Amino acid sequence: GRGRASLFACNRVHANLHLWPCAHMAPKAAKKATKKGVLKRIKKQHSLSKTITVGGKKYDREMILAARRATRGAKNVLVSKDDAKQIFEAARPMGSSGRSSYDQMEKKTMAYIRSKYKFTEAADKLLRSLVSKAGAAQGKRTKAKKAAK
Repeated sequence: GRGRASLFACNRVHANLHLWPCAHMAPKAAKKATKKGVLKRIKKQHSLSKTITVGGKKYDREMILAARRATRGAKNVLVSKDDAKQIFEAARPMGSSGRSSYDQMEKKTMAYIRSKYKFTEAADKLLRSLVSKAGAAQGKRTKAKKAAK
């Protein structure tokens, strides 16, 4: 009778031991960059027009933070498509409708991010197309405004 009980206890301990490393080894799910998340936070913090100083130069805060979030982690050096989208959203909260302007500060910040961070090819294409679409929309609005005068 005693042999079976100790075997059972051994199995139980073994099962517990077995659970631990598995629980710890599970890869952490990367935080997904959601559009709503960024916009909600920006609205709540009113941090849209705030700047951040990097190396003595002022840059758009939300964009730099988005780029930093994009490359968080030891092996995460490339900016993915999702991350690129998030950086663009920080620059243009209204998306590519042309409603939110893309000013000098944001252009400078984008140039800085492009030079400092590595983008995957897909992310680079996506970001360039988003920016050019938004630029076209902004141009259209400007022209429409001038025509209306």
